[in-house]
Amino acid sequence: MYIYIKEMKIEDELIDNSNLSKWKRKIIIKLKKNFNKITIKKIDNLHYLYIIPKVSNEKTLKNIIAKNKNKKIILSKDLKKYETSLGINKINKNITYFIYNILQYIMDVLDA
Repeated sequence: MYIYIKEMKIEDELIDNSNLSKWKRKIIIKLKKNFNKITIKKIDNLHYLYIIPKVSNEKTLKNIIAKNKNKKIILSKDLKKYETSLGINKINKNITYFIYNILQYIMDVLDA
């Protein structure tokens, strides 16, 4: 099982239900950003995407890793700077980059 972790780039990534009205979506996004609430999206049976509104310190990442000890953690390109301090085993950079591109493609397909 793989856990992909990335920082929010577009606010709409924080909303799972696109059937909500515009003002409800704005309220939910604002609350998630203010309280730094993590959004978890299921990609398939073995893969999950954790979207963090902002990574101000390593504590948020440490909490995710602690809850998912037996799973393989893959950080996005932006979060690679935390990799050594968190003690995450480094995977071959080419593989990580490839997986990140696949993940971006999946997210684009899901949003379409």
